[in-house]
Amino acid sequence: MPLLVIHPLARLASAAATLALFPAMREWATPAAPGGPPATLAAVSVTRDAPAKHAPARRVGHARSGRFLGFDVSRYPGDRAMSAWKDASPYHWAGYYLSAPCHHDASWMGRREALTEMGWGMAVIYVGQQDWVRTLRGTGPNRPPRAGEHHPCSSWLVNAPQGTKEADDAIAITGAEGFPQGTTIYLDVERVHSFSPAMRGYVRAWIDRVLEDGRYVPALYGHASNARSMYDLAQSVYSERGVPGRPAFWLSTAAGFARHRAPSEVGYAFADVWQGQYEARETWGGTTLRVDASVSTTDSPSGAMGLTAADEELAAK
Repeated sequence: MPLLVIHPLARLASAAATLALFPAMREWATPAAPGGPPATLAAVSVTRDAPAKHAPARRVGHARSGRFLGFDVSRYPGDRAMSAWKDASPYHWAGYYLSAPCHHDASWMGRREALTEMGWGMAVIYVGQQDWVRTLRGTGPNRPPRAGEHHPCSSWLVNAPQGTKEADDAIAITGAEGFPQGTTIYLDVERVHSFSPAMRGYVRAWIDRVLEDGRYVPALYGHASNARSMYDLAQSVYSERGVPGRPAFWLSTAAGFARHRAPSEVGYAFADVWQGQYEARETWGGTTLRVDASVSTTDSPSGAMGLTAADEELAAK
């Protein structure tokens, strides 16, 4: 699943040019190869006294177009497993879970540079608040958050102000992980019977804040049965802000899924990624994992993955 191969000299020239343009923003540079030493979450500090003045970000990078398999798994499998799968599996990219309110496991955090060195594309995922009362199982955290609780996950927090707050959280963590400007962040919205006004407010505010900040590109993950509602909601935010285009969509359903099919064959022309296999037990390179499998239109659904440490060192010479 190698990413687009770029000659080292061409990659260096691109990295140097980018760093010359943005000397104070190396963690958000957008050259051909990924990288940059990951920051720790403890170092993240975001000031929101006034709205950010960045121009709206565009998807950037050297992702190839076509049909590319990817997978996601909640807990990071480890560098050895990821390397083995990179060498032996048909997968081109992996879901990269940020530490988030409804995904407390932080095992993926800090692994961006290692994964880009291996050649993996990525889909950056932020699992925000969920409307647990309306999910198919009707179960999930449905209590007031406790005082001092870090990243609380509760249907009590499904509202517009929380959507804005958690967009800032997603932006800060994505930056701390070293992802460059223009990276697409997928807000995970689990399947619901219907979108409540509160959930609409949360998702709308999350998208709006990411657009307002301008460094990253908002995107949505959700079930195909909720696709039209999510699309209409997202488009209304883009229209209100006067931003051209639309967010990327990662839709989930097993119905009709086949690995050779295009994402749009899920039934929605705006689908960029189609997830259709769940908890599939697969062995590649002697390593067995249980993964959810998807097919996407690019080999890196979140776009450019930034500079590697080696690129930054060469560009600085």
